[in-house]
Amino acid sequence: PVHGIGGILGTFLAGIFASTQLGLFSGQGFAEGINSIPEQLKVQVIGIVAVLVYTAVVTWILLKIVDVMVGLRVSIEEETEGLDIASHEERAYDIH
Repeated sequence: PVHGIGGILGTFLAGIFASTQLGLFSGQGFAEGINSIPEQLKVQVIGIVAVLVYTAVVTWILLKIVDVMVGLRVSIEEETEGLDIASHEERAYDIH
């Protein structure tokens, strides 16, 4: 979540800081054919949405592959027994 929010915010704000109109950070100006901050922000939002969709699709595909190969969940028996024993063959806490 931290990297996603930071990436989205950075991508969005790059469209603002590119402007030479604001006099901030020595903006280099917009790409050819883009004449205002709102036009640039539209391009930035399209890029953000494209990356979000791509990331969601690739993540879903990878999770399906992992689920088929090794599974994403433990069995009901292992969950009932406790994952410390099922995964590590020891108890984390000696509580009776």
